[in-house]
Amino acid sequence: MRCIFFNLPLDQKKCEELFKRQIGTVSVEYSSEDLFKPDKKGILVDIVAGAHYFLVEKCENQLLKYFHSTPGTGTLVASIDLNEVPICDIVRVCFNWSPTEINLYIEPVIKGHRTYAAKGIDSARCYRVGKDRSVYRIGDEGVEVIEVTVYEKGRKQLGPTAIQSWNIVLKALAAVVTSCVDSLPSCQMDVVYYATSSSATI
Repeated sequence: MRCIFFNLPLDQKKCEELFKRQIGTVSVEYSSEDLFKPDKKGILVDIVAGAHYFLVEKCENQLLKYFHSTPGTGTLVASIDLNEVPICDIVRVCFNWSPTEINLYIEPVIKGHRTYAAKGIDSARCYRVGKDRSVYRIGDEGVEVIEVTVYEKGRKQLGPTAIQSWNIVLKALAAVVTSCVDSLPSCQMDVVYYATSSSATI
Protein backbone atom coordinates (compact mmCIF):
# COMPACT_ATOMS: atom_id res chain seq x y z
CA MET A 1 0.00 0.00 0.00
CA ARG A 2 1.21 3.50 -0.82
CA CYS A 3 -0.09 6.29 1.40
CA ILE A 4 -0.10 9.78 -0.13
CA PHE A 5 -0.89 13.09 1.56
CA PHE A 6 -1.25 16.00 -0.83
CA ASN A 7 0.47 13.81 -3.47
CA LEU A 8 3.62 13.37 -1.39
CA PRO A 9 4.70 9.85 -0.30
CA LEU A 10 5.22 9.91 3.48
CA ASP A 11 6.57 7.64 6.18
CA GLN A 12 4.40 6.63 9.13
CA LYS A 13 5.72 9.29 11.52
CA LYS A 14 5.22 12.08 8.99
CA CYS A 15 1.71 10.79 8.25
CA GLU A 16 0.78 10.94 11.92
CA GLU A 17 1.94 14.54 12.24
CA LEU A 18 -0.04 15.66 9.20
CA PHE A 19 -3.12 13.70 10.22
CA LYS A 20 -3.37 15.82 13.35
CA ARG A 21 -4.52 18.73 11.20
CA GLN A 22 -8.17 19.73 11.50
CA ILE A 23 -8.68 19.60 7.72
CA GLY A 24 -7.05 17.16 5.32
CA THR A 25 -7.33 14.88 2.30
CA VAL A 26 -5.62 11.55 1.71
CA SER A 27 -5.36 9.47 -1.46
CA VAL A 28 -4.40 5.78 -1.36
CA GLU A 29 -3.73 3.65 -4.41
CA TYR A 30 -4.71 0.11 -3.48
CA SER A 31 -4.10 -3.10 -5.40
CA SER A 32 -5.29 -6.48 -4.11
CA GLU A 33 -7.25 -9.41 -5.49
CA ASP A 34 -9.04 -9.66 -2.14
CA LEU A 35 -10.69 -6.24 -2.34
CA PHE A 36 -13.60 -7.45 -4.49
CA LYS A 37 -13.88 -10.99 -3.10
CA PRO A 38 -17.11 -11.31 -1.05
CA ASP A 39 -15.52 -13.62 1.53
CA LYS A 40 -12.56 -11.36 2.26
CA LYS A 41 -12.33 -8.59 4.87
CA GLY A 42 -9.40 -6.44 5.91
CA ILE A 43 -7.91 -3.06 6.81
CA LEU A 44 -6.55 -0.66 4.20
CA VAL A 45 -5.64 2.29 6.45
CA ASP A 46 -5.19 2.34 10.23
CA ILE A 47 -3.63 5.50 11.67
CA VAL A 48 -3.49 6.98 15.17
CA ALA A 49 -2.58 10.67 15.23
CA GLY A 50 -2.70 12.03 18.75
CA ALA A 51 -6.32 11.64 19.88
CA HIS A 52 -7.49 11.29 16.25
CA TYR A 53 -8.14 7.91 14.67
CA PHE A 54 -8.52 6.99 11.00
CA LEU A 55 -9.68 3.59 9.79
CA VAL A 56 -10.53 2.40 6.28
CA GLU A 57 -11.59 -1.23 6.15
CA LYS A 58 -13.50 -3.67 4.04
CA CYS A 59 -16.34 -5.11 6.12
CA GLU A 60 -19.03 -7.70 5.62
CA ASN A 61 -21.55 -7.34 2.80
CA GLN A 62 -18.88 -5.87 0.49
CA LEU A 63 -18.90 -2.51 2.28
CA LEU A 64 -15.84 -0.29 2.34
CA LYS A 65 -16.05 1.91 5.45
CA TYR A 66 -14.10 4.96 6.51
CA PHE A 67 -14.21 5.77 10.23
CA HIS A 68 -12.91 9.05 11.62
CA SER A 69 -12.85 9.71 15.36
CA THR A 70 -11.93 12.77 17.41
CA PRO A 71 -12.81 13.70 21.02
CA GLY A 72 -14.73 16.75 19.80
CA THR A 73 -16.88 15.24 17.04
CA GLY A 74 -17.05 11.60 18.10
CA THR A 75 -16.97 8.91 15.41
CA LEU A 76 -18.30 9.41 11.90
CA VAL A 77 -18.48 6.74 9.19
CA ALA A 78 -18.80 6.88 5.40
CA SER A 79 -19.63 3.68 3.49
CA ILE A 80 -19.48 2.60 -0.16
CA ASP A 81 -20.93 -0.66 -1.51
CA LEU A 82 -18.21 -2.40 -3.52
CA ASN A 83 -20.88 -4.34 -5.39
CA GLU A 84 -21.54 -1.10 -7.29
CA VAL A 85 -17.86 -0.57 -8.18
CA PRO A 86 -16.47 -2.31 -11.29
CA ILE A 87 -13.83 -4.95 -10.53
CA CYS A 88 -10.35 -3.75 -11.44
CA ASP A 89 -6.69 -4.30 -10.53
CA ILE A 90 -6.13 -0.89 -8.92
CA VAL A 91 -8.50 1.53 -7.18
CA ARG A 92 -7.81 4.99 -5.84
CA VAL A 93 -9.34 5.46 -2.40
CA CYS A 94 -9.61 9.05 -1.24
CA PHE A 95 -10.90 10.29 2.11
CA ASN A 96 -11.05 13.70 3.75
CA TRP A 97 -12.03 15.23 7.06
CA SER A 98 -12.86 18.54 8.72
CA PRO A 99 -14.45 19.58 12.03
CA THR A 100 -17.91 19.33 10.41
CA GLU A 101 -17.82 16.39 7.95
CA ILE A 102 -15.96 13.50 6.35
CA ASN A 103 -16.15 12.00 2.85
CA LEU A 104 -15.02 8.79 1.17
CA TYR A 105 -14.34 8.36 -2.56
CA ILE A 106 -13.42 5.34 -4.70
CA GLU A 107 -12.15 5.73 -8.24
CA PRO A 108 -11.46 2.59 -10.34
CA VAL A 109 -8.26 3.09 -12.31
CA ILE A 110 -10.10 2.25 -15.54
CA LYS A 111 -10.68 4.68 -18.37
CA GLY A 112 -14.21 6.01 -18.54
CA HIS A 113 -15.42 5.02 -15.06
CA ARG A 114 -16.84 7.50 -12.57
CA THR A 115 -15.89 8.22 -8.98
CA TYR A 116 -18.09 6.75 -6.23
CA ALA A 117 -18.68 8.93 -3.17
CA ALA A 118 -20.21 8.76 0.33
CA LYS A 119 -20.67 11.36 3.05
CA GLY A 120 -20.08 10.57 6.71
CA ILE A 121 -22.82 10.07 9.27
CA ASP A 122 -22.82 9.39 13.02
CA SER A 123 -21.50 5.89 13.67
CA ALA A 124 -23.05 3.38 16.06
CA ARG A 125 -19.56 1.89 16.39
CA CYS A 126 -17.27 4.34 18.15
CA TYR A 127 -13.50 4.47 18.43
CA ARG A 128 -11.44 6.23 21.10
CA VAL A 129 -7.69 6.61 21.55
CA GLY A 130 -6.41 6.04 25.08
CA LYS A 131 -3.54 7.81 26.79
CA ASP A 132 -1.36 4.79 25.96
CA ARG A 133 -2.27 5.18 22.23
CA SER A 134 -4.36 2.01 22.33
CA VAL A 135 -7.49 2.16 20.18
CA TYR A 136 -10.74 1.13 21.90
CA ARG A 137 -13.79 0.02 19.94
CA ILE A 138 -17.00 0.94 21.77
CA GLY A 139 -20.54 -0.14 20.88
CA ASP A 140 -21.95 -1.17 17.50
CA GLU A 141 -25.23 -1.54 15.65
CA GLY A 142 -27.91 -2.42 18.21
CA VAL A 143 -25.52 -1.93 21.14
CA GLU A 144 -25.67 1.34 23.11
CA VAL A 145 -22.83 2.13 25.53
CA ILE A 146 -23.45 5.06 27.85
CA GLU A 147 -20.00 5.48 29.38
CA VAL A 148 -16.61 3.74 29.26
CA THR A 149 -13.67 4.15 31.64
CA VAL A 150 -10.50 2.06 31.31
CA TYR A 151 -7.80 1.64 33.96
CA GLU A 152 -4.52 -0.21 33.56
CA LYS A 153 -2.35 -0.91 36.58
CA GLY A 154 -4.22 1.78 38.48
CA ARG A 155 -3.74 4.43 35.81
CA LYS A 156 -6.67 5.85 33.88
CA GLN A 157 -6.17 5.26 30.17
CA LEU A 158 -9.61 6.24 28.87
CA GLY A 159 -12.60 8.14 30.17
CA PRO A 160 -15.61 10.01 28.80
CA THR A 161 -14.94 13.28 26.99
CA ALA A 162 -16.43 16.53 28.28
CA ILE A 163 -19.19 16.34 25.67
CA GLN A 164 -19.99 12.74 26.57
CA SER A 165 -20.13 13.59 30.29
CA TRP A 166 -22.53 16.46 29.57
CA ASN A 167 -24.77 14.25 27.42
CA ILE A 168 -24.85 11.67 30.22
CA VAL A 169 -26.04 14.38 32.64
CA LEU A 170 -28.78 15.46 30.22
CA LYS A 171 -29.97 11.86 29.74
CA ALA A 172 -30.07 11.35 33.51
CA LEU A 173 -32.07 14.56 33.99
CA ALA A 174 -34.48 13.55 31.24
CA ALA A 175 -34.99 10.16 32.91
CA VAL A 176 -35.69 11.82 36.28
CA VAL A 177 -38.18 14.24 34.75
CA THR A 178 -39.96 11.42 32.91
CA SER A 179 -40.17 9.38 36.10
CA CYS A 180 -41.57 12.32 38.07
CA VAL A 181 -44.15 13.14 35.40
CA ASP A 182 -45.29 9.49 35.22
CA SER A 183 -45.82 9.42 38.99
CA LEU A 184 -48.00 12.55 39.05
CA PRO A 185 -51.78 12.70 38.43
CA SER A 186 -52.82 13.59 34.92
CA CYS A 187 -51.80 17.17 34.26
CA GLN A 188 -49.98 19.36 31.81
CA MET A 189 -46.34 20.18 32.43
CA ASP A 190 -43.90 22.18 30.35
CA VAL A 191 -40.25 21.24 30.87
CA VAL A 192 -37.52 23.62 29.73
CA TYR A 193 -33.76 22.98 29.86
CA TYR A 194 -31.50 25.98 30.31
CA ALA A 195 -27.99 24.71 29.48
CA THR A 196 -24.69 26.40 30.24
CA SER A 197 -21.20 24.95 30.02
CA SER A 198 -21.47 23.44 33.50
CA SER A 199 -25.10 23.21 34.64
CA ALA A 200 -28.67 22.54 33.62
CA THR A 201 -31.82 23.89 35.33
CA ILE A 202 -35.29 22.38 35.10
